[in-house]
Amino acid sequence: MQANTYDPLLVFEILRLNLSSKNFDTSYQVYDDAKIKDYLFVNEGTEVISTNVSEPECVKVTRVRKNSTRKTTFWFSEKYNFVPVKVLQKKMVMKSLQ
Repeated sequence: MQANTYDPLLVFEILRLNLSSKNFDTSYQVYDDAKIKDYLFVNEGTEVISTNVSEPECVKVTRVRKNSTRKTTFWFSEKYNFVPVKVLQKKMVMKSLQ
């Protein structure tokens, strides 16, 4: 494998560590399904979310997939060492024009 290539779970730990050091990379190479894929993330700023425990301020990050209708958003809590406190995956419905 090439340097700076991660597995599908490790990439989220690298992303978390980069967020904590204020070093936000938007693209990571990931070895998944026997090939190297590019994981693209978009930093959407900060947002306070409500949980059962508290209302932490979080960094909102969305994974954008090429050629896919899925979109995954993560909220990494600054207060809790950038551990993700919320994950939401949406499948976008494509409407055809008729």
